[in-house]
Amino acid sequence: MRSYRKFTNTITIETLFHLIYILFSFKLISNVSGEKNIFKFQTNEDYEILFFYVKKDKNYAEYVCNEDYELKLLPDFNVDLDVDKHPFFIYGTENFITFEVFDHILSLNTSDKEYKKGIIECRYDLSYFLRLTKDISEASNELNGYQFKCMLMTLKNLKVVENKNIIKFLQIITLENMRKEIFNLTLGFFNNLMITCEFYYGNLILSEGHGNYFDVSLLNNNIPYKNLLINSYKVFRSLENILKSSCILNTLRLLFNELNIKSLILNDFLCDEIISDDFAPIILSMFDFYSVKISNFRIQNSLEFLYCILIGIKKDIEILELVNIKSYRLNLNFFLKERKPRVLVLCEVNLIEYSSLVDDFPDFYEKLEFIDFRFVYLNSHWWNDFLQKANLNKIILYFDNSKSEKNFSDEFTKLKSHKNNILYLELIFNCYKITTDFCNSLLFFKNLKTLKLDRYIIDEDTGSYFYKAIECMKELEYLALCQLADITKPFDFLLNKFKIKSLFLQNISVDNDIILIQFLKSHIF
Repeated sequence: MRSYRKFTNTITIETLFHLIYILFSFKLISNVSGEKNIFKFQTNEDYEILFFYVKKDKNYAEYVCNEDYELKLLPDFNVDLDVDKHPFFIYGTENFITFEVFDHILSLNTSDKEYKKGIIECRYDLSYFLRLTKDISEASNELNGYQFKCMLMTLKNLKVVENKNIIKFLQIITLENMRKEIFNLTLGFFNNLMITCEFYYGNLILSEGHGNYFDVSLLNNNIPYKNLLINSYKVFRSLENILKSSCILNTLRLLFNELNIKSLILNDFLCDEIISDDFAPIILSMFDFYSVKISNFRIQNSLEFLYCILIGIKKDIEILELVNIKSYRLNLNFFLKERKPRVLVLCEVNLIEYSSLVDDFPDFYEKLEFIDFRFVYLNSHWWNDFLQKANLNKIILYFDNSKSEKNFSDEFTKLKSHKNNILYLELIFNCYKITTDFCNSLLFFKNLKTLKLDRYIIDEDTGSYFYKAIECMKELEYLALCQLADITKPFDFLLNKFKIKSLFLQNISVDNDIILIQFLKSHIF
């Protein structure tokens, strides 16, 4: 499994300047405003720049800058400003953080008699941030929002020199502040583009308006990255139009990377629009999504649109989920031909039957580790391929009819080899009567850590085979059995045979108090 980038304490200088550009270009934060501060600087014979506070009891209107922050050099500055006797900051070539603007001033200091002078005016106390660049030990990782913005403006306007020192500096003082600013920046960015958004535990939700309901269960919390949920077709089309701007596209790519958003969820798409055959979703082609979920798709007039979405998914996709897409019969041939997902989830999806995936795509099962199929009809060829060829470690299957259930059980009972890689098996039947052949196949799952069987029927003749198979699972930690049977015979297996940590037993057809009493009577704890 690939190693995914999380929001760590590593912040690149490129990221910083991109963020500064966004902050000012889109005016998503207000300019820092406050009382004007004037600072005098002059060079000396040691190739240093000395900075002094200018006292505020005189009128310096003629030297006032026009911008909120501007550095103005006055080489022949002869007006006698009332300054403090001692400099509050001395900048030299050995400064921990260096600036192109200051280095340029020093380069003009060509002789002992021609010291350069000037003033800086800004609307915040520049002295604090200059001192930080001298001695990193004074840095605090708890800058407030105002201080953080001032710091960004200082680094931007003085043109900080990119080197390992600035990266170390940023790691110390901006991690948490950068995180907060990125969240706020993202919200402001989308609101500025008239798209409603909100964060839910780090996941970004885009919807048509405030207060719109979204299904929390759609979010995948079992992956090492965050989700982008686009909760309507209208928002999707608006976003696609906006992404035609390269500036906005690059901005969002940066933000998503910093927020670790690598999962895309397209939900509740309903429209009558006819999509052109050459439609290519920008969001799928220009962003690094390793997980894609498509759910509740109801594009009435265009099956082609759904295929355009699927074709647009990158070849290195790791997780594909299709949920509640019953309006069409999907042909996944074109998708599986070039993509080998690690996880495949199909829930309430109509599929076109194939003869065999292995025959058509022999490499399809190379990476496949986990299948989760719920209320999906698959023929016997598919089940044979999944059970005999795939190197799975987790299987979840839900059946809602006897035919689909039979297709699976027919192939399951043909197993002839151990499935040592499979650690998790969950089967929710429609109403399946367990056979001795089924029990014999369970014997091949000796390394299971989790076994869940629900809505099955078992009689006294097969019960002993069934519980013997369970007792052979020495690594079992979680066991859940829910049977359909009008019998009160206890679940006949010994707990000391395996490493059980969680046990759930139920009989839908009888009073479970009876089941519990019978079970406790037959076991010694």
